Amino acid sequence: MRLFVSKGQDSSSAPLIISFYAGGLAGSASWLATYPVDYIKTKMQSQNIAVLEYRNSIDCAKKMYQA
Repeated sequence: MRLFVSKGQDSSSAPLIISFYAGGLAGSASWLATYPVDYIKTKMQSQNIAVLEYRNSIDCAKKMYQA
């Protein structure tokens, strides 16, 4: 939030749109960091237990990248 307010200005007095902008950027950064890991986890959990397609999460990531 400090990146979006003027020097010497308190972040609590920043316009509301600045708070939305900062929150949106933080949410996007969080999503970019967690989505790939969550996708691999979901692929691992949804595979058929009788016929395992992936040995581990690294194997899953490699196969997903190759596909």
